Formats: sequence, structure tokens, C-alpha cells
Amino acid sequence: MNIKDAIALLIKEKNNGTQSIILAYWKADMFDQEDNDEWHSDTELVEDKMDWSRAHDQMTDLISAAADEF
Repeated sequence: MNIKDAIALLIKEKNNGTQSIILAYWKADMFDQEDNDEWHSDTELVEDKMDWSRAHDQMTDLISAAADEF
């Protein structure tokens, strides 16, 4: 995703009443790549093909464990 689209998405969420989110991002230099058209293609590939369900499950487990502590 390019930054312009990410900002638009965040503005839309804000306008819909969303107040807090969990946000993570990775930049090209974190993968020893340049921020160019090839990197943009790579970001689209990851967004289309990455299975984020395990990350979601881990976040759910962390939130549940924290709730159980109180």
C-alpha cells in the first residue's frame, strides 16, 4: 500500500468513528530494498498473498490473556 492510500484509509476510519487501531508497517529498507516501483509491487504481493490470520490470532490471545490478569 502506498502512504497516500494508507492516509486516506485512516481518515475514513476516523470519520467513521474509529478512535484506536493496531498499526504495524514495514518499509523497504527493513528488507534491504529501495523504495521504488519494485518495492511497491512487492508490497502489493504481500498484501494480496500474506496470511495474516496467525497474527490476528496472536493479538486476540494477547488481549484475552491481559483481560484474564485483571
